[in-house]
Amino acid sequence: VLPDFASDAGADALDVGRAMLDRYVAVHLADHADKAGSLFLCLAKLYAFVEGRCVKDNADAMSSLEILLPGHLISAFVKEKLDEALQSFRQVLLKEVRADAGEGRLAAASATQPRWVRKFAERCLG
Repeated sequence: VLPDFASDAGADALDVGRAMLDRYVAVHLADHADKAGSLFLCLAKLYAFVEGRCVKDNADAMSSLEILLPGHLISAFVKEKLDEALQSFRQVLLKEVRADAGEGRLAAASATQPRWVRKFAERCLG
């Protein structure tokens, strides 16, 4: 995490701190004064939120997108798609259980058969 020169005997704390600010804090800003202003604004907003003077930000708002890393966006997308797939599986499974119950079959016994599992997966995945 630390810059390469941080382990050098000649590197002082100020140089290491500047390198950390440049590489890891508000990377979209070049000037240290702008970075400090941005951090103070974030801190003021945090205090306002804790005191109940403002509401939680909407993560989908355009103003929030600059603070999200690509990994955050991708993981949110994957989570949403997995939730949709699980809901689809749930709906199909409930339909199967109701159909099996109507025909007097035991759904749990059917679910242990490989053929039923294959057909179930085909119905869910299309």
